Amino acid sequence: MNLSVNPMYKLYYNKSFKRQDIDNYFKNLIVTKAKEDSYLYISWPSNYDYYVDPKLHYYINAVFPSILPTQIPYYFFQHSKGVLALNDSLSLYSWALWLESQSNVALLKNRTLIIINFDDYLELLSPLAYIHNKNLYNILDNSLIDFFKSDKILDTIGSGAISQGTAYLPFLYKAQAIFKRIVIIHIMPEYKNISLKYAKLSITSYRDNFLDQQIERLSLKKQLINITQSDTVNLLEITTSCINDLSNIIFSNFNDLAVFLDIDFSYFANRYRQDSNWKILARGHDPSWFEIQMTIKRSMALLKQHVSLERLENINFFTSPGYYPSEYWENTLELLRNSLNININYR
Repeated sequence: MNLSVNPMYKLYYNKSFKRQDIDNYFKNLIVTKAKEDSYLYISWPSNYDYYVDPKLHYYINAVFPSILPTQIPYYFFQHSKGVLALNDSLSLYSWALWLESQSNVALLKNRTLIIINFDDYLELLSPLAYIHNKNLYNILDNSLIDFFKSDKILDTIGSGAISQGTAYLPFLYKAQAIFKRIVIIHIMPEYKNISLKYAKLSITSYRDNFLDQQIERLSLKKQLINITQSDTVNLLEITTSCINDLSNIIFSNFNDLAVFLDIDFSYFANRYRQDSNWKILARGHDPSWFEIQMTIKRSMALLKQHVSLERLENINFFTSPGYYPSEYWENTLELLRNSLNININYR
């Protein structure tokens, strides 16, 4: 699905322009300010060079023909159980579609939501949103972020208010009032060797002077707990590098589940961490396709040992430009489609 390019947003700002401060507010966005002008101009990157991957231009058009750089953050294809997108921000759209599909949302109050997230990062960053009367609003245009209207969620993502790593926090804020219990299971790459950890999550807010506005920003508190305490926690995070831990987590402790699956390709290989030069790093940032496909096949085989495909009500894939080598996108999609029995017509 090829969405129209988002407009350039203009925000009033008459202070001195400090590049580092501005970039801290507008991660993933391009922000400029003309001399003698009292506005910031906000847009998505318009150049493939932003994404570092030297082969991105060639391979992105091989897999997703005719895409423009400005469309990368919100370009997606929809399939029967979710979406295939370039950036993980589109998980919020997929979850909104799922909520819209529920004939009786009130019945979700009796269910536990489990989100299994294969990713090299723990994606719980704060979006460009603020709280007012318990609702979330887009900082850039002050529009309501309505989780039961997927088309409005697309507008929010297109604006840049929801970008990479920020989809989970607003969804959890809303979903706490919808589900009986929510469990986020982060499956991290095996080489990180992260042992099974449980954490109690709390979605709170804090007063923030965002540019010239006093707003309530979403924030997250995390408290490590032990396995016995986890039975009484309504918003729980579980982190592990061992997929086999799923056998003890899912079927032993929870009943009446809605299980979502997010797979970010950076789980299989992450060449760029934005704090280093991936070209000169020694450890596997450009592994061979043979190594990666073995990781994909092993990971999906282990996943299916512990979670049947019938239990997965929502499945999303993210190619992660600049992090996962674009030359492997097409073969990775083919392996995942076959493994999870998903038909995605992305050409």
